[in-house]
Amino acid sequence: MATGNLPTSTPRVESADIATTQAKKDCECCAKPTAEDVAEMRERLASLRKQQLAYQKASELIRTYGLKEGLQHLKQSDPEIAEYFEHFTETDAGAEEH
Repeated sequence: MATGNLPTSTPRVESADIATTQAKKDCECCAKPTAEDVAEMRERLASLRKQQLAYQKASELIRTYGLKEGLQHLKQSDPEIAEYFEHFTETDAGAEEH
């Protein structure tokens, strides 16, 4: 029977502010990131977004032109990603032979 109330193990305290409550233990996972950590995370995120965009464009080229011609276009525009996609086509071709 639903009552509309969620069960809780401890009642909430009105004055507790979760955002400002200090960590109970001083460990790496609870430590606030430094400005350097934040800058590194932002750089990593930007790099991952750029990589994701490049893979999306590569996938679109392959869908548009087909595998062989798409890879040729990709070799001209982004040889590194073309090599990455070629690796999978070689692996797939090897699996089909067996």
